[in-house]
Amino acid sequence: RGRGGAGEGPSLRATRTSLLGAEELWVSGCSGPFEKCIISRCCKDPSTKCFSKDPAWAVCKPTCTPGIDRSEAKKLQTPWSCKTLRPDNKCSGYGDNCTHTGCCKDPRFTCFYKDSGWAECRQECTPGEVHKDEPKDVRRPWSCVPVGAGRPPKEQKEQKE
Repeated sequence: RGRGGAGEGPSLRATRTSLLGAEELWVSGCSGPFEKCIISRCCKDPSTKCFSKDPAWAVCKPTCTPGIDRSEAKKLQTPWSCKTLRPDNKCSGYGDNCTHTGCCKDPRFTCFYKDSGWAECRQECTPGEVHKDEPKDVRRPWSCVPVGAGRPPKEQKEQKE
């Protein structure tokens, strides 16, 4: 089914994209400094950690002291638990089928569909790319639609060499 590789032509990264007329934000990685991380559960900057305030709020920041943060706006001053959040282990690893998990353990990767039966964690994806090293029964072009961006792509016929 194939591992990601360098290809020619335009490549896609999981970024803000317009799909079916609606703009969606596809989070392919961790959160930046002082960004909310309740969903990503990880931080891009290694000098920060994803600290939880409560079950609904967490932010990437360098340190956290449990209790009230007096630097916050008065109406937001509720106690911080400072529990460190980590990514769920339910996500898929490199080369694994991520069709059902929809996420990748490595935040630098995005789960891209090849076809309706296979999606894989890759750093980049080039639509139409075919991996010649794949067995013929699964050698089809990559659609490169990020999992979660809508319906899986329709099956495509095997590419002729």
